[in-house]
Amino acid sequence: MRNFAIISSLLLGITACSVKERVQLNANNSVNRTMEFNLDSGAAAKFIAIAQQQGQPAGGMDSISYAWDSLAANIKKTALQIPGATAESTPWNKATRTGTLNFKMPTLEGYNDFAANTLNLPNDMDEKVPVGGLKRQNLTWHGKDTLVITLDNSHPGAAEHAAETQQAMGLVKVMIGLEALLQYKSEFILPRAAKSVVGENAQLSQDKKKVLFSKSLDEPNAEETPDVIKVIF
Repeated sequence: MRNFAIISSLLLGITACSVKERVQLNANNSVNRTMEFNLDSGAAAKFIAIAQQQGQPAGGMDSISYAWDSLAANIKKTALQIPGATAESTPWNKATRTGTLNFKMPTLEGYNDFAANTLNLPNDMDEKVPVGGLKRQNLTWHGKDTLVITLDNSHPGAAEHAAETQQAMGLVKVMIGLEALLQYKSEFILPRAAKSVVGENAQLSQDKKKVLFSKSLDEPNAEETPDVIKVIF
């Protein structure tokens, strides 16, 4: 399939098999964000084997390390252009197949600008591979007692390739033996305990100080409606 190599490289080099995030909104509206990317070792080996069967060159696991280093460097460079921001990353850990990015943004406005633009896929990739990528985020206060968290994973202009991509993704999942390839989990640490949370795939932690969000990003989402989470304090 035409999109097979594109999808495989995207999964291996950028989204991996799981993305875990911790976003801490502080009382002064500064934001700390940690992003952990993890590639399942068994799935990685199968991906490489399948790609070779399809005539793709054997890049080996080292290629993932190079891709991670490049991705992390580009994101950090963009983050550090925001006044007062700090950013750091860990090298790709070949043993655990994990990489981590940490950001600290001094203002909510700066964070929203960073989260809305920095982590988008290039336009050509976004159109050809309308599957889950890094979500665009927005945190907005509505008054003093309502926080709205928006997670936008839509891929405008990608509808043309959605059917083909869905077919390819289904084939890959069967060959790999996984129910879901792309798992996204995030933990939003609140500046104070909340009373309630409203939003699909979101729940309030037992101590009411965190919003927990989890979702599979496998399905093509050219016209997906953003996930909106409303936190009431």
